[in-house]
Amino acid sequence: MSQKKKILEKRRREAELKKAAAQKKMTLITVVTIFALVVLVIAGALAFDAIKKKANEVNYSAGLEENGYIKGVNVDKYIKLCEFDHLNTNPKDYYPSQEEEDEYIASIIDANPDYSEEKDIVVKTADTVNIDFVGKVDGVMYEGGSTDNKGLKCQIGSDMLPGDLESKIVGHKTGETFDATVHFPDDFANEEIAGKDVVYTVTVNGMYKDGEFNDEFVKKYLSGENATSAEAYLNAYRMDIAKDNFATYLKDFIISESEVITYPTSYTKKVQKLMKNKELEQFNAINEAYSNINGKPIYDSILDMRNMTQSEYDEHIKSVARDEVKKNLVYQALAQKYSVTVTDEDMDACVSSLGFAESGYETAVARYGVPYVNQQAIIVAVDRYIKENFTLE
Repeated sequence: MSQKKKILEKRRREAELKKAAAQKKMTLITVVTIFALVVLVIAGALAFDAIKKKANEVNYSAGLEENGYIKGVNVDKYIKLCEFDHLNTNPKDYYPSQEEEDEYIASIIDANPDYSEEKDIVVKTADTVNIDFVGKVDGVMYEGGSTDNKGLKCQIGSDMLPGDLESKIVGHKTGETFDATVHFPDDFANEEIAGKDVVYTVTVNGMYKDGEFNDEFVKKYLSGENATSAEAYLNAYRMDIAKDNFATYLKDFIISESEVITYPTSYTKKVQKLMKNKELEQFNAINEAYSNINGKPIYDSILDMRNMTQSEYDEHIKSVARDEVKKNLVYQALAQKYSVTVTDEDMDACVSSLGFAESGYETAVARYGVPYVNQQAIIVAVDRYIKENFTLE
């Protein structure tokens, strides 16, 4: 199996496993995280300010130079970079699967049904029709009881129409006008017709049918420079998906295909401490937000929050820290190898990704420190450089 397929297949398997796990049971931390988000909204600005204050206690810039590089580290001694010569840049290898393409076509057809006013087509459940109706009680139309001859699109069985009117349309034909009586219960929301019989005069104007995805369909319903033929439109879709898949593959490739020679001891310890502090930040934020509503925290400890033993938690911190260190080594090595510089646009994107799009650079620096902000900007700049210089053929 090619490197590209291995990486994409790994991502698919991970997504499937996560989906299966979520369907089997929602873990406590997920529940509480969602709850905490709701609580934060309810708690408002006070809780948010408290969380930001706690965030300032975490030293994100520990072990970094002012320019964002790792302090005292010659990355060439610690990381063996991936070889871009091994990249697979054939667009067809990144096209959507046949199943994905079929689903895409089906969604377009479903969103753009052909409308026909051909008469004498029998209406069945699940058919989508265009109708007009006027509802009267004792010969007098009630308020809101008419389509005003504007035509109403309705799928039979969707319970869109008043009462059981939809079921009474089944069996009638397009082009037909008929009366149907609907009885409303005494507790119906509209007091004007509650407990009464309403006679609806219904006209079935026409019916919507799924079209065929061909050149005529594309020209009739779709737009854009590629809406000249079905094949041109599909090719544009395939290339859009290919570019997205390639971008995903490329970001994974630079990490997975690079190899750590050895981890810089001092920096790795600092990152482990950072990971622990970030966990503590999350722990405090969730407990504080929960306490604002319930008067007491939800967790006794981080181990309780993570549902881990001490040894499991220590291994967890080591693992996430090593992943972070490897990523930072790779991006620094790439920045140095290709002489990548951070542009104003890169910094703006970085600041936005850190959650300070409106308040800007100074606020991001106040929270994270100049070294960390610069390090994250380098990552943005390298991603931009790679995207510009390594493309599909």
